[in-house]
Amino acid sequence: MLNFENLPLNPWMLVGTFVAVATVVFYIGKWVGGINAFKSAALGLLNDIRNDVRTLLDRVPAVHIARGSPLRLTELGKSVSTALDAPAWMGALAAELAERIAEATSPYDIQEFCLAYMRDEFDATADQIARIKQCAYDSGLEKQHVLEILALELRDKLLAQHGPLATEP
Repeated sequence: MLNFENLPLNPWMLVGTFVAVATVVFYIGKWVGGINAFKSAALGLLNDIRNDVRTLLDRVPAVHIARGSPLRLTELGKSVSTALDAPAWMGALAAELAERIAEATSPYDIQEFCLAYMRDEFDATADQIARIKQCAYDSGLEKQHVLEILALELRDKLLAQHGPLATEP
C-alpha cells in the first residue's frame, strides 16, 4: 500500500501539478466543444442534403416499368394493372389480336406490336378511357404510361397464347 505521509510537499510542485491538470482539462473541454460544434454543423449540412434529395426525387417521374430484359412492371405498374383489372381486360383483347401476331418471330416483335397497338390503334370505350384517366391521376402517371402498362399485360397474354418463340429471329 502506498504511504503518502513521507512524500515531500513542495508548494511549487503542487502549483505546477495544478496548472498542468487545469491546462489538460481546459484543452479537453475546448476539444469537446469543437467536436460538438462540428457535429452541429454536420447535422445541419445533412439536413440540407436530405431536403435537396427530396426536392430532386419529387421532380423525378414515377417509374411504372422496370427497364431491362424483358420489360416488366414495377410495384406501381402492378398496382395500376390490378386497379384496371388489366390481365382480364387484355386477355379478351389478346384473343382478338392473336391472328395479327401469327407471323411474329420473337418475343420482342410481339412486345413492339403491343406497344405500337396501344399507342396508335387501341380503341377504348368512353368508360375505359375514363378508368384509364382516373387510374393515371390516382397513380401520378400520364395516360401514356398507363397504356404502356396495358401493353405489357397484352404482351404477356399474347406470348402465353402464341407459345414459345425463338429469342432471336
